[in-house]
Amino acid sequence: MIDVYVFKNNHFGKNITLLNLTPLNHIFAYEEEEKKLCSFSAYYFLENNHINVDFINGKPIDKNGKFISISHSSTLVAVAIGDNEVGIDIELIKPFNENLINKVFSLQEKEQYQKGDIDFFFKIWVNKESYCKRLGTGLTCYPKDIEVTGFIDSNIIFVDDKRYYLSVSLNKEEEISFHLLDGKFA
Repeated sequence: MIDVYVFKNNHFGKNITLLNLTPLNHIFAYEEEEKKLCSFSAYYFLENNHINVDFINGKPIDKNGKFISISHSSTLVAVAIGDNEVGIDIELIKPFNENLINKVFSLQEKEQYQKGDIDFFFKIWVNKESYCKRLGTGLTCYPKDIEVTGFIDSNIIFVDDKRYYLSVSLNKEEEISFHLLDGKFA
């Protein structure tokens, strides 16, 4: 079973003194304040749910053996917790630099892409990033070499009139339980 939680970064407050010291380096690695707040909210949520975070090669893991993946975009945070390796990505749908197509898309994906198709771009993007997070590599896994057009399955989330795509990557078929704490799933 994989539990996926989605919430706004301000959902749990901002009192950093309440947080265990382990994830602080990850939080303060971000330069943008909004990303720091999102990261803080993710780790604060985990701590409040008795998930004791540690890191292996920069990837969060529960000291009791649960696997964790975290993503955030704009003011939204997504956390996946499960018994097996998991990767998650969430992205706000917004204009993007078309030059990313050549850096991220495989040849087949480029052929399927219709110029300006923002939904297709973000479906590919979140699937690749969640897959690479499950592997523990982040986008250093050469996203062009990963073909995802055959299994695109992303959820659309609406929060505060903004639209996000969410993708969860799993090792094997598992049941996913979604917990949207703000907004609604489409």
